[in-house]
Amino acid sequence: MKTVVITGCNRGIGKGLMEYFASQGWHVIAIVRKASEEFQQELTRLSEMYQVPLTPVFADLSDKESLTTAVTKVSEMDCAIDVLINNAGINISRPVFYLDYEDVERSFKVNYYAPFFLSKEIGRLMIGQQSGVILNITSVAGLTAQPGGAAYDASKAALNMFTKSLALELAPFGVRVNAVACSVVETDMYKDLKPEVQKKILKRVALKRPSTIKEVADVIDFLASEKASYMTGQIVQVDGGYTL
Repeated sequence: MKTVVITGCNRGIGKGLMEYFASQGWHVIAIVRKASEEFQQELTRLSEMYQVPLTPVFADLSDKESLTTAVTKVSEMDCAIDVLINNAGINISRPVFYLDYEDVERSFKVNYYAPFFLSKEIGRLMIGQQSGVILNITSVAGLTAQPGGAAYDASKAALNMFTKSLALELAPFGVRVNAVACSVVETDMYKDLKPEVQKKILKRVALKRPSTIKEVADVIDFLASEKASYMTGQIVQVDGGYTL
């Protein structure tokens, strides 16, 4: 049984990916910020439905000590880590003069420092295995300039470059590193937006609709598989034509 580590599994893309990989028969190690009855019920539901183990690991991604504890727990599990998906993120988007230092600091801690740390430490395990895949869920915001992007967009741009740099460093050990840059995804967060806000966002998307979580998961599934064995260091845009 293959094992995938996914961050940010309590909602949105991460929650969808957790179910997707469970449905494919994978052991899912789900890293989330804190325990809750609702999340535990979801783990139990998926485990019973797909007859696979789902293991929760709790960590505050903005805290190095918490991340270190989480990595220790993962490394002590009796299984190889086939795939790491750095999905968790925080979106703080405001004009520069309305941003505090702490806003930018938190954006980089969660969106860049945490993926950096997890990739480094779990990457060590993959080097020992001489195999593995690291996938970073990034954003078209890290590829295009727009007002209000000094925190979120900049952190995603850093994650994009980290993807390329790490791919070069891990290639000799048989470990591939890629990223998926999303634009608008049909999550609860998107659905909660006012219709006029949704319309404004979709105006820039060539396909004029958000992607489904499954459309993102299908690309991630491909990148995690041997079908993408000659792909590394790529920023794959699942953006509906947003960046055209």
